[in-house]
Amino acid sequence: MADGSVSQHIQKGLELLQWASDRGENISTYSLGLEYELGTRVPRDLNKARDYFRLAVNRGHIDAQIQLELVEKLIGLEKAAADGSTDAQFELGMYLSGYHGNAIIDPDKGRKYLQLAADNGHAIAPFWLDIGLGGFQSTGAFFSLPPRPPFFPQTRLTTVESFFPLPTPSFVEAWS
Repeated sequence: MADGSVSQHIQKGLELLQWASDRGENISTYSLGLEYELGTRVPRDLNKARDYFRLAVNRGHIDAQIQLELVEKLIGLEKAAADGSTDAQFELGMYLSGYHGNAIIDPDKGRKYLQLAADNGHAIAPFWLDIGLGGFQSTGAFFSLPPRPPFFPQTRLTTVESFFPLPTPSFVEAWS
């Protein structure tokens, strides 16, 4: 989320997700976890994402377990990267840049982590910086992957709205 603000309709949609989650609906709980993990419509907060995924797991949502493990790994990587681990800096840079097949969360921050890993002596980070920086101008990713067939989903983390769309403004107005 670029400017930290949330539009009125997005805010209403998030409130509806929270309302459903508060009443035990596990898909809404999982969706809120994704929102906080990706940070596209709310400020990115891995701790809140972890809490929502944990709650969704407890409510029986199968995919939430995968996301919970990923978020816990990211929290650990951020701590290790801050403590100076070049491997953690490298992995975090790759993840944030979308290299692992996940959504491109923050390519600028990913590039900074890769540069930090390279500056601190990581053996592979300079290679990825050398081959990857050209792709940032057009796609935000390190390089372009071939397009996927339409019947094959991008990834489980492409965008939240591709799997769980927020209510449209007309729905929100009718519901209010």
